Amino acid sequence: MNNFVITFDMLLNLPKELLKKSAEYNDYSELLKKDIFLNYDCKKLKQDINEKFDHYKKIKYLHKLPNSFTIKSPTFDLIGKSKKNISDRVGDSVANNVDEEIWIYDFYNCLLVVASKLTNQESRYLVDTFFGNKPENVIFEKLGICKNTFLNVKKSCLVKLWLELQNLD
Repeated sequence: MNNFVITFDMLLNLPKELLKKSAEYNDYSELLKKDIFLNYDCKKLKQDINEKFDHYKKIKYLHKLPNSFTIKSPTFDLIGKSKKNISDRVGDSVANNVDEEIWIYDFYNCLLVVASKLTNQESRYLVDTFFGNKPENVIFEKLGICKNTFLNVKKSCLVKLWLELQNLD
């Protein structure tokens, strides 16, 4: 199987993979210190991360749908500028599909990288918040921790996650 291919099954199993990867490295992971995450606006970070997850959710089910179009190479004039046909909807659609394939590959791999940096509590927060859409009170009760500890877990996770995802367009 090509390493550059993300299958639909891989996308569906991503939350389980994140928890598994986090558990694998949990002995070496720790929460960020308060003085680090206090330098970030965690509310803004969560909004930015939510946008990335919204994009992921939007394209997840459209990922790898068959496309009967072929990619047309652009023509160039003597100056080197592309003469793009305005009505080239097929080419635009194919280019968009390729862009989405690259984006979802990068997103998937960023999440796997960040999972190796998360504690088990942080990874549970990530999965329950961004994949499960669970409210925070349910998550911290599930984790069996107090609200203050939960807030530290949340902020540490958001900063780690945002640092990985920030360059993803």
